[in-house]
Amino acid sequence: MAGDTTMQPQGLTAASTGLTHVVPARERGKYMGIMGGVFAISSVAGPLLGGWFTDIIGWRWAFWMNIPLGLLAIASAVFFLRLPKNTSRNPSIDAAGITLLALASTCLVLMTTWGGNTYDWNSPVIIGLIIGALVAGSLFVVVERRAAEPVMPLHLFKERNFILTTTVGLIIGIAMFGALAYLPTYRQMVTGANATEAGLLMIP
Repeated sequence: MAGDTTMQPQGLTAASTGLTHVVPARERGKYMGIMGGVFAISSVAGPLLGGWFTDIIGWRWAFWMNIPLGLLAIASAVFFLRLPKNTSRNPSIDAAGITLLALASTCLVLMTTWGGNTYDWNSPVIIGLIIGALVAGSLFVVVERRAAEPVMPLHLFKERNFILTTTVGLIIGIAMFGALAYLPTYRQMVTGANATEAGLLMIP
């Protein structure tokens, strides 16, 4: 399949998180614009490079190329990122919340991936995953209500702007990544395009 762009949002999120620690709030919009531009370019270049790697030097290089890029990012963070020192308090890590969120997300992903495909929807495995997702999700809400520094502060869901922007982001994400995952496969398996051509057709 031409280019993998699924890792881009995670990288963008990590960069945004670091940005909040080193850039004043008044200046963040400018830097977020720069990062958005980089994301836009990589969204076009990713499928093209992925398709070229697949056709010319082998599909594995679509993943191997992340090693030098990752090492470069780590080195840049080590030598150039200067986080402000805050020794006034020791923040607590919401380990229980993180664990429960990971369990609920894992159950949900496996349920939607396996359901109706690997296993029947009424099979014990799928029913168990549904129950696991509901139990872990419910316990997550209980833990987050009591955590000193929750990984997901529930009071945000009382804010109208937060709910609206999160909902819009969810809809855009489903549409965008659904298309990014489906269209290259469709181009290659249905229209007969090779990986490079599929990447080129993703530009629009």
